[in-house]
Amino acid sequence: MSQTLYARTYLKNNKKRVATLIISLTLCIMLNYLTSFLLGISMETVKPLCYEVPKVMQYLSYNDMDLLIGEDTVVETYDEGVALFNAEIEKLAQKIENDCDKVKRAFPALVIDGELRALFASWYFEGALMDKQYIEEYLGFYDAKLIEGRMPEGDGEVLLDSMTMKNNGYKIGDEVKYYTLYKIVGVVESDYNLICGTPHPDDDSAKQIFIFSEGITNLKNELATIGVKLDSNGMYWTDYESATEDYQKNMVDAIEGSTNIVYVGIVILMCVALCVIYITFLRDRHSEWCLYASIGYSRKSIYLSIMRELSFTFILSLVIGAAITALSVFLINVLYITPSGLLGNSLDTEAIKDVLRDFIVFFAILQIPVRYALYRIKTIDALGDDLY
Repeated sequence: MSQTLYARTYLKNNKKRVATLIISLTLCIMLNYLTSFLLGISMETVKPLCYEVPKVMQYLSYNDMDLLIGEDTVVETYDEGVALFNAEIEKLAQKIENDCDKVKRAFPALVIDGELRALFASWYFEGALMDKQYIEEYLGFYDAKLIEGRMPEGDGEVLLDSMTMKNNGYKIGDEVKYYTLYKIVGVVESDYNLICGTPHPDDDSAKQIFIFSEGITNLKNELATIGVKLDSNGMYWTDYESATEDYQKNMVDAIEGSTNIVYVGIVILMCVALCVIYITFLRDRHSEWCLYASIGYSRKSIYLSIMRELSFTFILSLVIGAAITALSVFLINVLYITPSGLLGNSLDTEAIKDVLRDFIVFFAILQIPVRYALYRIKTIDALGDDLY
């Protein structure tokens, strides 16, 4: 007698059972990949702000004005103190521009913050408010081109890049969130998130410095070479090193921690669910395998038949799951991510590796009930026995 048991016979005659396993495994693929994809949107959206923008522009801010004008300086009003501080900031910006070889331009300017809402988090970035005569030069460092509206001309008028506009749901004529003095008059196209414009006379904040350079990754070390010391007590600055460190700590580590918890939870639940479902199937097949053993089939041939059935089920689940997941990612991109000014990693190789690893784990775990069921196989006189 041939010792080959064909898996297709069982698969053809038990479509509902096979479909249950396929649906379960397909849902596992979708849950794992889409969870990673959706949580990763925040990281992908913010990443250019922390990895690309600091290569172009570094920002230097004095939170304590006394660091520049001196603690012993006596001023009668806040406005007088701001005026003295701004004069010192302009001198410092000129020194940085003249003395630092890597610096192309240093703009002393008032500051306005742009916001990027990244699904599960918000990230803020600085923009300059300056005389209208400098705006085109400022935009040039971002390779930004006006695509809608007009350039700022009057007081309190700003430009934003198209991605930030979509992300915040802005339209031309809107006020900037948290800055009621400032109105959006134009949109620029750029590879970077940016906001800039002209100051409003009622804005009494102090100027800070926007530095455009080539090759500066550590602003503190670079400015130390020209005698400008930066101190985190009373000062704040962004450069490539500080921005990427901040991104890793406050974005990547936080989200990956949540992702790992969700991922482990999904794997555990799927392992339990698959085992329960599959053990139920095995109980129903006990009599079938006892019959095969009685007519001469070995346990090995029965086991190989089960493995062929499982292999077909797992492979088909991977194909169907991959197709449905790809379609879901495409629809999420078209219907939500792009219109909202967000970014996502559609082809996440780490998530794909996780899914494949999960399938290997599931396949291995199902060997336990299969092996136990084979151990309990007896000849025809055991047909009435319970598997468990």
